[in-house]
Amino acid sequence: IGDRDVVVALSGPKQGADHASIIVFTLLLGGMVGIMYRMGGMQGIVDRVSKLATTPRRGQLAAWLMGVIIFFDDYANTLIVGNSMRPLTDRVRVSREKLSYIVDSTAAPVTAIAVVTSWVGFQISLIDQSFGSLGIDRNPFTAYLSSLPYCFYCVFAVLFVLAIALTGRDYGAMLTAERRARTTGKATRDGAVLMSNIDSENAAAAPGTKPRIVNGILPIAVVLGVAFAGLVVTGRQSLAAAGRSGGILDAVKESNSFTALLWCSMAGCLAAGLLALGERLLSLTDTLAAWLSGIRSMMLAIVILVLAWCIGMKCEELRTADYLVHSLSGVLAP
Repeated sequence: IGDRDVVVALSGPKQGADHASIIVFTLLLGGMVGIMYRMGGMQGIVDRVSKLATTPRRGQLAAWLMGVIIFFDDYANTLIVGNSMRPLTDRVRVSREKLSYIVDSTAAPVTAIAVVTSWVGFQISLIDQSFGSLGIDRNPFTAYLSSLPYCFYCVFAVLFVLAIALTGRDYGAMLTAERRARTTGKATRDGAVLMSNIDSENAAAAPGTKPRIVNGILPIAVVLGVAFAGLVVTGRQSLAAAGRSGGILDAVKESNSFTALLWCSMAGCLAAGLLALGERLLSLTDTLAAWLSGIRSMMLAIVILVLAWCIGMKCEELRTADYLVHSLSGVLAP
C-alpha cells in the first residue's frame, strides 16, 4: 500500500488515495485505542459502569451499556467488554452464554452505526466506490449519515438486547443456561470447552497506573470534535474554490470526509499520547509500544478492507451488477 503504483492499481488514482486514507485512519484509530488501554482510560470507564452491577439484571445492563459506550471498533469492544465484564457477570450468576450474546449483539451493530469508528471508513469507501462506478456526484460521508435511520438490523439488535436484559425473558437454550447459572452458580455448563480466554497485553492498564474515566472519554471526544471541524473546514474550502458560500450544513455536504478522518484519527492519537505522558502514566517508550500494539491489532481489519476492495474491482470489471439487473428485470420489482 505504501507504493503509489500499488494504490493506483487497486482502483485508480482517486479511489487509490481514498483507500490509502481509510487504511491510515483505521491504523491510527487502533493506535489511539492501544494507548487508552495501557494508561487505564478504558478501565476507568469499566470501573464506573461496574459499580452499578449488583444483580443479574444490573449485570446484563452493565454489559449492554459497556457495549454501547465502546463504539469505535468491534474488535476492541469484544476484547474489552468480554474480558472486563466476565468476572462481574460470573459473580452475579449470569451465564457465559448470555454474556457472549450481549457482547456479540452490541459490538458490530453499535460500531456500524456510530459516526466515528473503524467501520465507518470501510462503509464510506464502499459507498464512494459505488458512486464512482455509477457516476453519482455526492459526498459519501453524508450519504452514510443519511442511511443510519435505515440500519434496522443494527438498531433492533441493540434494542433487543436491552429489552431482554430489562425483562429477564429468556427462551430456548439461553433459558436453560440462565437457569443453570442462577441455581448452581456455574457460569459454564459441565464439559464445556471454552474457545479462548483472551488476555491481551492491551486489555488491561499498565501496572501502577490509576484508571481514570477522563482518560477514556477525552481522546474519543477529540476524535469526534476534530472530525466535525475537519468536515466543516474542508467543505468551506471546496465552497470557496467553487466561488460559492453557505452555512455549516452546506460545508459538510461539500466536505472531504477522507481528509477529516485522517485529521481526527491523528488528533486522537496525539491526545491519548499527551495524556499518558503528561500525567506520567506511561513512559515515552511504553506509549509508543502501546500505540504500535494497537496498530498491529487492526491488521486483520486492513486485510478485510483490501480484499473487499479487490472483490469490488473484480465485480465491476466482470459487470456483475449489469448481469444481475439483466437477469432480474421483469422478475423482481424495484
